[in-house]
Amino acid sequence: MSATRSLQPVVLFNGEGTELAPLSSSTSQVPRTVATVSLASANLERKGWIIHNDSPGRLYIKLGAGASSTDYSVKMHPRATYELPFPTYLGEITGVWASAGAGFAAITEMT
Repeated sequence: MSATRSLQPVVLFNGEGTELAPLSSSTSQVPRTVATVSLASANLERKGWIIHNDSPGRLYIKLGAGASSTDYSVKMHPRATYELPFPTYLGEITGVWASAGAGFAAITEMT
C-alpha cells in the first residue's frame, strides 16, 4: 500500500495582515548516509522548508554546518516530517543519519 502526499498552497502574512509574495517550491531527495551531508544551501530567498525522513533510521539535522549525533538542532525519528517555523532560518542546513542503509530525506524548499 502506498501513501499519497499532497502539498497545500501556503499564504504568508506579515505582522500587519498584508499578504507576502506568492511562494514557489522546489523538491529534492538526499540519500541516507552516515557522513554529514548538505540538506540545503544558504538561501536568502527561503520562506519555508519541509523535510521528511523517508528512512528507517534516525536523522540529525543542524541549522548550520557539521551535523552530528551530538551536535544537532532537530532529531528526526524514522518517517517523521519537520517544518521550519516562520520566519525561517536562511543559512545552510546539514544532516546525518545514525546508521547506514536504505532511504532518503525528501526536502521541499519554498522561495
